[in-house]
Amino acid sequence: MVERVVSEIVFPLGTNEESVTEFVTLSSATQDNLLITGASGTGKSYYLQSVIRYLLGNYAPEQLNLWLGEAQAAIEFDRYA
Repeated sequence: MVERVVSEIVFPLGTNEESVTEFVTLSSATQDNLLITGASGTGKSYYLQSVIRYLLGNYAPEQLNLWLGEAQAAIEFDRYA
């Protein structure tokens, strides 16, 4: 049986100067949030698409509670609605 929402999720943030992968851990106990900002054309959407694909590949849908909010009226993430 699949556990409902997991208490924390872990996903890769990127690599450090030694080329070691750094991970982010978000906890439902503390209701952690993640805000990704940056200038246009810096890869924010690409990174978020990669994170979503990673989460969907490593967690069952019943284990995730994912909220996406887009400040602009873009439709880049409408496929996840």
